[in-house]
Amino acid sequence: MTSASSQVLPPQLRRRLLHHHGDALVEEVSRTLVELDESVVEQEVTIVFGGHFSCGKSSLLNALIGRPLLPTDDFPETGVACWMSSGSRDGAVAVTASGATRSLPLCQEALAEVVSLVDRDGEYRGGVGAVEQVRITLAGEVLPPRVRWVDSPGINDSEAMGARARQASRSADVLVWVVDSRRPVSETEQQFLYEHQEAQGGGAVVFAVNVFLPSDTPQEWARFLAERADYHRERIATLACWSNDGGANQPDVVFVSARGAASEGFGGPQVRRLLTELGEHSHPRVRAARLRRAAARCERLADTVVGRIQQEHARLDRERELVDERRKTAERQRSAFHRSIRELVEGCFARHRAQAEQCGPSVVAELATGPLRWDDSYGTSLTAKFEAVADALAADLVESVARRASRHRHSPPAPATLSRLTSLLRPATLTVTVPNSPVGVAKGGMGAILGGAIGTVLLPGFGTALGALIGGAAGAGSGADDAVTRDRTAAQASARAAAAASIVALAGKQREARELLLASCTPLDAAAEDPCTEPLDALFALESNLRRKAQECARGADAASAPGKPPAAVGGSA
Repeated sequence: MTSASSQVLPPQLRRRLLHHHGDALVEEVSRTLVELDESVVEQEVTIVFGGHFSCGKSSLLNALIGRPLLPTDDFPETGVACWMSSGSRDGAVAVTASGATRSLPLCQEALAEVVSLVDRDGEYRGGVGAVEQVRITLAGEVLPPRVRWVDSPGINDSEAMGARARQASRSADVLVWVVDSRRPVSETEQQFLYEHQEAQGGGAVVFAVNVFLPSDTPQEWARFLAERADYHRERIATLACWSNDGGANQPDVVFVSARGAASEGFGGPQVRRLLTELGEHSHPRVRAARLRRAAARCERLADTVVGRIQQEHARLDRERELVDERRKTAERQRSAFHRSIRELVEGCFARHRAQAEQCGPSVVAELATGPLRWDDSYGTSLTAKFEAVADALAADLVESVARRASRHRHSPPAPATLSRLTSLLRPATLTVTVPNSPVGVAKGGMGAILGGAIGTVLLPGFGTALGALIGGAAGAGSGADDAVTRDRTAAQASARAAAAASIVALAGKQREARELLLASCTPLDAAAEDPCTEPLDALFALESNLRRKAQECARGADAASAPGKPPAAVGGSA
């Protein structure tokens, strides 16, 4: 991880997050990652002293700093974490949960008023909970430089004190767990240590056995080391939080007598040397603990992103439901519009069929009067009449569909639709065959000949046989031998056949006309689009990035605490 807020996230991911989720998320993630970077390389080391209440934590710290400063008693004393560091002068400040501060006299009595759970009469104090922590500075070389020692609340059956002890231990680069040599490690302590080890690794805990001697003499101290030290090492090694890992992370144990350490010996020099070594920010234990804390915080940050992902999923689901409903509504509207246009087109074709059916009789009437013409003028006339029908039908269709489209929230037919529809509906050039028969051809025979011509020219789909029948009927019905009469009758039959075929052809174009009209009318409402998944994809990418960073930190912690790293010196000799 880098230290610049603009570089903690890949540039492309940063831009995507800014675009879809704004500044707040990017600033929160960047700030957290920068803090993690800085926490790994921070020069000042935090060593927290924890343990069961009345195990001797405060007494040990008093011995190490060489003055009776922290309150001690047989009752649970420390209810507030006391942070001690070196400074230019002695001082103490009480800090409340709201961040307010007030100065305290640096003496045991004044500190007891704000940190001790029980007063001298054995009564619990009521105001201790108002103070979050006490910060103590000690002038001179009492503490190593750039080191904070923290006297945390003792573990007991109180959930409130357990919570305060956990809060103090979470900030520990190293947790020194003080064990009373006179009693076993309680189940409450073991659970506390197990949780701490899970979060920061077994190497983040060092045990300090506070040895209670019959008398604080060098002889008793030497006897304890010779006869009882191994017993305590084995007892601590068998705790559940270490025995469950197969012995991969055996704890380090140091022995000290808090009562005797004020003088030379009794484990005091060894403990001070251990604390000095652990006070280096580059120490493998410190680095491993910090990297594991960074990994855990990365995981927690990734978990908050998962919460956002779930919210984004829910938002997308709601949007998809709305899109589906809009599409269903649009499909219902489209279906209703298509049904309406189908009915409209059928009605228009039906209305104009009557006009089309008059085209043939009109030309037949032309053929009934005046001299016959053999210049295709009858076919031209019939074609023009059907073109007029087609033009009127096309105009009626476009106008009617335009009105209907408006009611169904569709655009009217495009401007080019009328010309395309007219071209579709107009017939091909029609031909009316007018025979020019020589006088004397037998009736019936001439009709068959003309019928063959009609069938071939005007009714190619029906064949010459039908034409012959039509012609034969015309010849038989004339009852005259006059060739002109026979030709006129045959021409009229030809006109009727051409008109009938055009009517059939026009009716057959109904479906094509309907599809052309429907294709030219588009919905006025924009089609519903699938919701954009980019915001969700960006969150997935962020979660993956954070998980990857957490894994990198965890691998770094494993490497820092791997076998072969120089262990911290532990006490044990007189």
